[in-house]
Amino acid sequence: MCLSGHRDHHVLQIRRSSYKNSVVIRVAELEEVADMSLVQPYVVNHERVVYLNPRPQTPQHAIMCFSPAGACLMCGRKLVDEISRFCSLGCKLEGMVSDPNLTFILDPECKLEYSDSYSTGEEDDGSHLPGPSNFQPIGGTSYRRQPRKGVCGPPQRAPFY
Repeated sequence: MCLSGHRDHHVLQIRRSSYKNSVVIRVAELEEVADMSLVQPYVVNHERVVYLNPRPQTPQHAIMCFSPAGACLMCGRKLVDEISRFCSLGCKLEGMVSDPNLTFILDPECKLEYSDSYSTGEEDDGSHLPGPSNFQPIGGTSYRRQPRKGVCGPPQRAPFY
């Protein structure tokens, strides 16, 4: 692989979800390079993700259920978030054909509005920008809220009465 010509490219990791062999991308990685407004984010393994392709449809009897948040404009899948209009990036791409106002081009003003709702309260020092100096290896950070409990010894059998 020729890395010298691609050092300043941002790397996105596409992950396979256990839900019907779907593919997802972490919101934290994607929101730096693409506009994800109107796309429903989901939580998978404590990570906010968006689906790359339209999610598989549920059985026909479940499709008739209406959500107060609405449904995906392209595939009709039920949405959870009232702001969202698409269930996946693929559905937004399909919607871009009929609506020229939709785009994946990142507008700095829209990015600030979108990320403010999920901000951590830290000032923007530019450390989130892609590049080799900001690359962190996968698996080096633990996202556990509480440390694991240690092993207390071998399991104890219940007493006989």
